[in-house]
Order: sequence, then C-alpha cells, then structure tokens
Amino acid sequence: MKPHVLFLVGPTACGKSRIGGFLAEALRGEIVSADSMLVYRGMDVLTAKPSEADRQRVRHHLIDVVSPQETFSVFDYYRAAASAISQISSRGALPLVVGGTGLYVRSLLRGLSAAPGPDLRLRSQLENEAQDPEPLYQRLMGLDPVRAKQIQPKDRKRIIRALEIAMAASGNSGPESLFSKHACPSLAEMGFDPLVLGLRKDRTLLYRHIEARVESMFLTGLADEVSRLSAEGVSKTASQALGYKELLMSLRNEISPADAKDLIKLNTRRFAKRQETWFRREPVRRWFEIQDGETPEVTAQAILDWYRSQNLPF
Repeated sequence: MKPHVLFLVGPTACGKSRIGGFLAEALRGEIVSADSMLVYRGMDVLTAKPSEADRQRVRHHLIDVVSPQETFSVFDYYRAAASAISQISSRGALPLVVGGTGLYVRSLLRGLSAAPGPDLRLRSQLENEAQDPEPLYQRLMGLDPVRAKQIQPKDRKRIIRALEIAMAASGNSGPESLFSKHACPSLAEMGFDPLVLGLRKDRTLLYRHIEARVESMFLTGLADEVSRLSAEGVSKTASQALGYKELLMSLRNEISPADAKDLIKLNTRRFAKRQETWFRREPVRRWFEIQDGETPEVTAQAILDWYRSQNLPF
C-alpha cells in the first residue's frame, strides 16, 4: 500500500488546529501546517498559533520557520512540506496536513511547475530599484523587447511584472500557472496516497466564531504585537496577516480601535468565504459539518470513526 497523507482543510475559525491535534494523537501522526502565516515567528496572536502545550503534545512542522522580515513563497512551502512529509512517513508516522491556505494545499496535491509564477523575492528587489523606472525599462527591452514595447516607459507596476516574468522565463502569470506535473511532483507522483477531508460550519455559526476569535485577539495583546512588528518591519508576505494592516491604521490614528476591530471581523469573514469557495474546487473525499456547541473532541471522534470504517491504515 502507498503511505497515506491525511489533509484536514476548511475556513478560518472552524477549529482545524484543535481537531487536527486530536486526530494526530489518535492516529500516531505529526502535523504539517498549511497556513501561510504560521510560518512566521513572533506573530502568535495575529495567527491564532497553536499553544505551546498543543505543540508539545503533538509534533508540528512548518510553524515558526522564518522571521517576519522574510518573504515565504508557495515554492518555499512546497519544498519544506514535501521534505517534512517524507521524513514523517519514513518514521512510520502519519503525516497530517492541517490548514486553510489553498495554494499550499494545492501545491502538494498537484505539484508545481518548473516555471514559477510571481516571485516575491525578485519582485521586492525590483520594487526597490524602481524609484527611477527607466533603467528597469531598458533591462526589459533587452530581455523581452516585444513585451516592453507594449508598456509605457514610466508604467512602474507593469514593468516590474514583465521583468519578473522575463527573468523567471515564465511567460505566463497567475496562481494556476504554478501547477503542473513538472519539476516539483505531486504527493501522488512521489508515491503517497493523499486523502483530503474538509470541515464546514453553518455560515452564521462560523461568523459568530470569527467575531469571538477577533475579540479574544484584542484581549490577548494584538495591538502590542502589531506595534512591535511594525517597529521591527515586516515583509510584504507577512504583512498580509489578517489584522495587521487594520491595526496599523488604528495605531497611526487613521481609524479608531473600534473601527479597526470591526474591519478585521469583516475582512476575516470575507476571507473565510473565499476559502470555502476555494476548497469546493479541491478533491475533498468527505466533508464533516460541525454543529453548534460541538467540541473539537466530538468532531475529531466522528472523523476517526469514519476513517477507521474505511479500513485505512493506523
């Protein structure tokens, strides 16, 4: 039999981390995070990071691996996660991929193309050089004169994107272009048998839990964390954490703390809706509906009962 990799996906605030922890304990597994913000050290409140106790009870991977000043791309994630999954499996444990970052999950399920799409490190470098776009435009003329002639010499944004494509020899753009059966193989091509399970909550219940989480974040030091991160500086990818930009506006007195809190709730609800849409397009084998008042232990037990009924390993 091919070794299994179990995925647990779903929108933010649906309880993935705690449910995943119970599953990992019961199935002798180790968790590989699929959350684009949990990779950053020192962003604990912003990302609702699993507690130290949870991480001591079950071994976690891809959490606290880079500083907030660094960029971290889907390619970085794929390499680290694929390595972790291979190592976990080689120890006879079950890899359990838990998270809601759709690109990360899809990279493991589909693999990645040899020709990357947006390169955030290169883009950052080009943006730093683009105070005067003329030298960049001349560089683009040398690399791709056809594309350069379609762009105004002072159109900074389009010049940067065209250079990014030309220098990466990509020739296309957009997240879908990242995925193919080349260079970075899918888990199936690596000899694994991935099984994707999804978590869902009624929209009203999910939004209620999102609001409660945001309230808890404010009570546990969100403003202080964002103030510290702002003073230290964060990368463009780290700054995408929900709550960072909204709190920064409040700290700069551009909006009130109350308005910042409301905006975080609104943006988190919108994000959860996008996640639900994304995962409906993924090969989810079985969805588990979480009822009002249902504890993570109860949900985990329902998943375990189903899992064992399928005569799957562990």
